[in-house]
Amino acid sequence: MELNSVIQSIQTGIGNTLGFLVLILGLGAMLGKLVADSGAAQRITTKLVDSFGIKYIQSVFWSSKYHIFL
Repeated sequence: MELNSVIQSIQTGIGNTLGFLVLILGLGAMLGKLVADSGAAQRITTKLVDSFGIKYIQSVFWSSKYHIFL
């Protein structure tokens, strides 16, 4: 492979990946802002603390992160 084609291939690959990530991060930020402004985040937090207690809320957080990745 020529040097110019290697550079072009790297630029295309990185550009496609970053473009996709920017889209995901942008949509996530917009959704997060909507949840925060609507008060839904506060309701979710209050419900979780009421259900599990302040003592176990960190365990609930980490177990939910674990289940998302499965």
